[in-house]
Amino acid sequence: MSATSFLGTVAHTLYQQYKERIDTCCFVFPGRRAALFFERELTNLATEEMWMPTTIGITQFVEKFTSQKASDPYVLLLELFKIYRNLTGKTESLEQFQYLGNVLLHDFDQVDKYLLNPKVLFNNVKDLQQVEQDFHFLTDEQKKALASFWSSFLKKPDHPLHKHFITLWEILPNLYSIFGSTLETKNLAYEGLLYRKMANEIEQIKQNAFIESYDTFVFVGFNALNPCEKKLFHFLKNTEKALFYWDYDPFYTENKIHEAGLFLRENTKDFPSALLPDEKHSLKQKKESIQIVSVPSRVMQAKVVPQILKEHNIPYDINTAVVLTDESLLLPLLYGLGNGMKKGEVVNVTMGFPLIGTSLFSLIQSALQYFFQSEEEKDITPLMMHPYIELLELEPLFRHIPKTAEELYKFLLEIINRTATSSKLPAEDALVKTVAKEMRRQINRLYLSISSSELDISATVFADFVKQQLAGSIIPFSGEPLWGLQVMGLLETRCLDFENLVLVSAQDHLLPKSHKEVSVIPYNLRRAFGLPTQEQHTAIWAYYFYRLLQGAKNIFFIYNNNPDSPSGGEVSRFVRQIELELPNLFVTSSPLVFHYHLPHIAPVIVSKTGSVQKKLQSFLSAESGRILSPTAILSYIRCPLQFYFKYLKSLNNPAFAPEEPDILHIGNTTHHLLERLYRPLVGKILEKEDILHRLSQTNTKGIFTKELDGNQILHEEIAAFYTKRFVRFDATQTPFNVVSLEESFFFKFENIPMTGIVDRVDIRQGKKVLIDYKTGERKNSFERVADLFSSKYTLKNGDAFQMLCYSYLIKDLSDNNELPVPMLFYLNNPVADVSGSYISYNREALDTSTALFSIQDEFIDHLDDLLKELFNFNIPFKQTNELKNCTFCPYISICQREKIND
Repeated sequence: MSATSFLGTVAHTLYQQYKERIDTCCFVFPGRRAALFFERELTNLATEEMWMPTTIGITQFVEKFTSQKASDPYVLLLELFKIYRNLTGKTESLEQFQYLGNVLLHDFDQVDKYLLNPKVLFNNVKDLQQVEQDFHFLTDEQKKALASFWSSFLKKPDHPLHKHFITLWEILPNLYSIFGSTLETKNLAYEGLLYRKMANEIEQIKQNAFIESYDTFVFVGFNALNPCEKKLFHFLKNTEKALFYWDYDPFYTENKIHEAGLFLRENTKDFPSALLPDEKHSLKQKKESIQIVSVPSRVMQAKVVPQILKEHNIPYDINTAVVLTDESLLLPLLYGLGNGMKKGEVVNVTMGFPLIGTSLFSLIQSALQYFFQSEEEKDITPLMMHPYIELLELEPLFRHIPKTAEELYKFLLEIINRTATSSKLPAEDALVKTVAKEMRRQINRLYLSISSSELDISATVFADFVKQQLAGSIIPFSGEPLWGLQVMGLLETRCLDFENLVLVSAQDHLLPKSHKEVSVIPYNLRRAFGLPTQEQHTAIWAYYFYRLLQGAKNIFFIYNNNPDSPSGGEVSRFVRQIELELPNLFVTSSPLVFHYHLPHIAPVIVSKTGSVQKKLQSFLSAESGRILSPTAILSYIRCPLQFYFKYLKSLNNPAFAPEEPDILHIGNTTHHLLERLYRPLVGKILEKEDILHRLSQTNTKGIFTKELDGNQILHEEIAAFYTKRFVRFDATQTPFNVVSLEESFFFKFENIPMTGIVDRVDIRQGKKVLIDYKTGERKNSFERVADLFSSKYTLKNGDAFQMLCYSYLIKDLSDNNELPVPMLFYLNNPVADVSGSYISYNREALDTSTALFSIQDEFIDHLDDLLKELFNFNIPFKQTNELKNCTFCPYISICQREKIND
């Protein structure tokens, strides 16, 4: 940072103008980080002693203006819940309300910051003519967006999603009003409420002690303004108490369609800048080189940063910034930087250290997961694997499961206190006392909030609150923030300039970060009323990106080019844009060879001895309660270690969320619907009319007795759509006879007992057919029988393997030496004809008993070899060599394959 930086220029200009009177000014910044850097610039300019001016962030400004601070979010949520319950009369628990409550708090915050009339916004339009009458103040484009949204409701008023939405929508005006009044009575507030309070006072031209205490307010480096902020700016401008310093480049403000200048084009017109940009140093004139560095994994992006700094002799000083668009890479980045630092070099982490990355957090998370899992899922094994359990002798604490919030609170404090006072922790856990202190502070604050709410908070709800609170918390680093290499998120770079810039995770989806507005206010209504949408979000990120380039001389963009990684693939379109827009820049892909070695992770091998051998032997006896199935055998083919975890250790899939994944929920619902529809038709020879009549008489909605949320209603709708589409196709295949539905079969192979459930058995055109419904990707083709038993191909042929097991092994399904023909219907795709539903072997359909017999012996031989391997006690359980099979494995963190996949 220097006098040529934006903050340096502002400091120099105002120091020259005010000198010793500069303390009569109040400097307002988008955030506190910029204020600290500004103070440093001003201190460097001072030639004699002077009073430093006040420097604050915009949030602090609003709090000082209103003489009130925003309340704890959990206090607000509990107040909102009480009002919601009284208004709706529902017996909904706080646990059920929690998600919706947080969304409503966010929406009310935006309603206030954008000075919207909630009665107008939450109006239930029953006639499109209302749009013209009640919303005359909107532009034609806004009216069009509004009409577009409500027209879909008017077409299908009885749609369950629409009913669900309208029920909530109609109470929102009252909920907002009563909530606001209650908060005012109790002297509580959320941030948006304070913003509106400030705007209202400005409108009433009330005298304000805070405003009167300064001669001039200097607003520095703002970009996107909400209506409350605009009202404040206009007020201070009209009273000649404001100066505005905008940080921008004419390159994107003079181009009327450039997204980076979306907000500043209007701002600089309404509030002219006291400082014009330097045309000589604009982006158009910039001739620096930019290196684009691609790496093949997410974590490697952080690991290569020290090497870039070293090879280009970039100092670890305040002129160097490493900017993370993916802040979860902070820990690997810090480990890498720490290993490459020389004596005297300093790293300053402006974002602090996330609690979520600490061993103590993972212990508390594992404990809460164990305590509040359902009884059938409860498994203490993952918790007992945590290193702190044995090291700190914590196992006795878990013998009693907390029943109340108070018991859970005391349990958490005991865990934290034992950890903080232990002398047994390894050296790498040096931060543990600081972590424990911060966690104790957060949990104490949270418990104080809920205990004063007059609500009976369950242990489960308190556990959810604790997880949310700790997951979003950081440990602020102590020390000198204005010294050393700066590590920060993109948001924290506002107003700051760095000569050396390394931007990590410069790929699409992260730059700009994909934005999903979690709101009860639909997109078209947000657009119509001027609330922020994806377009505004992208424009903000574009401004951050282009503004960073303005002062940088050495620029490096690092991105993950691995298309199989969740966040990998293409470099950001912003990077591609500057190649075209700024021809003077020299943009190259880096030819550097990075000396990076993946850490050696010892393979996990489990010998078939002792208790493992006994459990495996139990599969040989049906009386043991353990029994193999084609699904279990497929798990062994996919990964022997996965089979061990699931079927021998009985580790349940980790449940990070109470809801089933979308595809699983849709699939299960579809199965329920098809069984309900066909159950009365079992044993009958069906004609087309029989099936269509049954479809018309069957309710495909409301198969669940519990109240569903929005996502679950949508899943049920999708399942109903799949069901109707398939049944209409099925009606074109008549006549046929449904023999059984969802029937369990018990059978043996070489004296090994097995079981399996067949979705449906039909007689079609004189042959027996086994039908399985699927809602995922097709896995019904193979080129060689050996491929069915190879872990390399399970993602392509897993369904085919299971169905062939049923055809070949279940003797009860064979008639007159004729094998039943398996069919797989993938209901998420339209079924054009039956040919695509047969298993494909070497591009030929296995659609007859003869075709199935042609590969039966080879299939049986391979299955025999596989089961001999499974029950060979000299062959241990090992991890698969096919890493793609690990991507969605629930046990990936146990065997540490996630470290390789990253």
